[in-house]
Amino acid sequence: MSTPTARDRAAVLETIRTTGTGLIAADGAWPQQVARLLSAAGASWRESADVCADLAWTARAQGRSALLAMTAEQATQDSGDLVHDRALRHLYLVTLRYDLRCTDILEIFAALDDDQLFEAEQVTDDYTLALAGFALLGTSEAGSLRLVDPLLKLFGDHVKSVHALLHGLWLGADLPRPGREQHMLDLAHRLPEGDPIAAYRAASALRCLGRFPQALAAIDLALELLPPGDTTVHADLVRERLLITTARDLSIPSTSSNGTRS
Repeated sequence: MSTPTARDRAAVLETIRTTGTGLIAADGAWPQQVARLLSAAGASWRESADVCADLAWTARAQGRSALLAMTAEQATQDSGDLVHDRALRHLYLVTLRYDLRCTDILEIFAALDDDQLFEAEQVTDDYTLALAGFALLGTSEAGSLRLVDPLLKLFGDHVKSVHALLHGLWLGADLPRPGREQHMLDLAHRLPEGDPIAAYRAASALRCLGRFPQALAAIDLALELLPPGDTTVHADLVRERLLITTARDLSIPSTSSNGTRS
């Protein structure tokens, strides 16, 4: 029997994505069905994170959020099936992240005892920890910036995990500056070239640093890279562009009609 190739594995995961997309519209218990598919495929934490993040976004856009189809208790259950339970946790937590519900994420972690959080394999996959990092950063928790580098050492350049931290940095408006913005730029550069959200986050960081020409270039790139039809994200990018031009214009000293600065 031949060993499955990376292409074979990608095909399996794409089939789960396609099947899961159909289940979102047809089955009220779609998260449980997707978790079963990932379990049957023996998905790794990275594969689970990639599939669940994509399906959770699709479901949310269709008004079929995972939060409407499962409970917090299901997201932290221990059924004995590691892959199944991890998938449910990924679906629930990443949907909370998309809804910017940092406090709800932190409450789930607070409900777990130390053994569950730091020793039990079913809880401490790296994507789950990245989502906890998102919530801590997003609430501007004191000292949370110090978590970024250790977390990056755990999951390296795993795209969904880097996006989670970058999202938290973007949301954490009261994090220390310019450390926040420097971390945002570092993480944006870790993401694949051509990622519109990475360019969007970089534009936001550059705006906060007062580097307006670079910020405009970054947000214009994000608008070019964004696939057509994504109206919600497009509106976010247009809003960021307006913030950049407004901040730039306000930073330019005005000149009176006689040529003197007012």
